[in-house]
Amino acid sequence: MLSTSVTSAPRWVDRLSRLVLGDVVSASLWPILIITLLSTTVFSGVWGYVGVWAITAVQASPGDVGVMFLAYSVASGISGFGGGWLSDRVGRRSVMIVGWGVASVLIAVLPLARSSVWLALSLAVLAMVIGAPATSACATVISDLTDEGTREQAYAATRVMFNIGSVLGPPLAAIVLIARSWTLLFVAGSAVGLITVALVLMTLPRDHPGDRTAPEVAAAPRPERFVILRDRPFLLLLLSTLLGWFIYVAFSYVLPVVAVADYHTDPVAWGFIAAINPIIVVLFQMRTSRWTAGFSQSGKLFSASLLMGMPFLLLVVLPNAWGVVLLTLLFVVGEMLWAPVSQSLSVSMAPGSMRGSYMGAFRGVSQVAMGLAPFVVLRVYELGDDIAWVLLAVVSVLAAVGGWAAAAVAKRTGRVGQQT
Repeated sequence: MLSTSVTSAPRWVDRLSRLVLGDVVSASLWPILIITLLSTTVFSGVWGYVGVWAITAVQASPGDVGVMFLAYSVASGISGFGGGWLSDRVGRRSVMIVGWGVASVLIAVLPLARSSVWLALSLAVLAMVIGAPATSACATVISDLTDEGTREQAYAATRVMFNIGSVLGPPLAAIVLIARSWTLLFVAGSAVGLITVALVLMTLPRDHPGDRTAPEVAAAPRPERFVILRDRPFLLLLLSTLLGWFIYVAFSYVLPVVAVADYHTDPVAWGFIAAINPIIVVLFQMRTSRWTAGFSQSGKLFSASLLMGMPFLLLVVLPNAWGVVLLTLLFVVGEMLWAPVSQSLSVSMAPGSMRGSYMGAFRGVSQVAMGLAPFVVLRVYELGDDIAWVLLAVVSVLAAVGGWAAAAVAKRTGRVGQQT
């Protein structure tokens, strides 16, 4: 197991870490952090415009696009788990190369499918679904490169890169679209995706921890089949994670609709409000993880879930832009506590030879939430906005209790270290 100790890192790497991430990380983590940045930039940029492309260039209806997003979320949940499972058997590197490589080729092919609405939408879904296993494998590489004491901080660094990529992707795609060419956008996205694959080939050796050729993995006995389905503490953590992602997706995709349509927030003003979240994450994610390192994981999961969901009740008394801003500020604090801890705990609970499967399940529930949350919350919102916000507050309480219980049981049974 490689450590994230920073004693051997060159000084310029330490300076770059402090500049970009707000803290020092091991030089061994930088290749996978850059890979995370590039892959997120590509897929956030392309996927952010796929719906617009489908309506304007393919002549799909809004209903067709809704079905596309629902199909993507469900299928990616399944393929994300499958990719993690597969990475335990053939190696993280192989899954990342094939997944992102095929997805990049399919993205380049999209402009050729405009003659048929369903062919175009199916190819778009297929590209994202095939890329999902690579993302699961990429997340598992972080666990291979760290130990329990450094893992949470490493996942915090990954979240910074994810947020930078998510912020860069849509504007860069918009710049490419100045040429008014969808073909250029998809070809450019495909090219950067293939560059990401090349970086995987160059920076992740075949005997990378987690690859089948690694001695400690190859010699490890295979666990019983369906072990995750019998792992009650982990299933409880997965339920808590699903509920946490439910709140996260509601914040990301439902709140903008309500803020602009019902709270009379100017679309331009919303753009600045939405920027608060990723800016704070980039500036303070690793610092927050460092400042809270001495707190228990169960306590952090409990408080983080409440901070993500309970502030929606502010909109009951402040149904305006100011309420949305206050909600955003509180939500982002909870988000920064919740995401690295839940990822780190998922890995810590996994048997050594099943890290990919457990991380695949973790990613799978996030994809399910992407389709479930907008569907449920928007329909509840039709009954009354206050009812929707109360629903999210209740969901946060359930997530908090579930996360706390899962972490407490994991500690009591010795599956994680003393900081649980």
